[in-house]
Amino acid sequence: MGKTSSRKAKQRTSAHEAISDENAEMARRSMQRLIVRDAEEMPATAALLDSATAALGNGIPARFEHEGKTYFMRVSIGLARFEIFDGPATETPITEAVQGSYAVYGHKPGH
Repeated sequence: MGKTSSRKAKQRTSAHEAISDENAEMARRSMQRLIVRDAEEMPATAALLDSATAALGNGIPARFEHEGKTYFMRVSIGLARFEIFDGPATETPITEAVQGSYAVYGHKPGH
């Protein structure tokens, strides 16, 4: 029997394990200073942040009421600071990020 390659071993880990591994490595490298990482360097964490961004977008209303009139709103979140926790009682986030976006949420004119 031959050795299993580290690439194959990584493919068998869960998304949560991959996120934990990526962020542990980032913490070792950063020593508590702000560092910039490309999404390609941390694919599991990037996918987690994409899901968080989508959830944030789903919570933005397309319309709202004010003093009896309906107004329509479109929101662009240019810069968001994320802290992601793996449980409701967890005090320390598993990852922290500042993410920029040109995505627009809410009202779609003409619809």
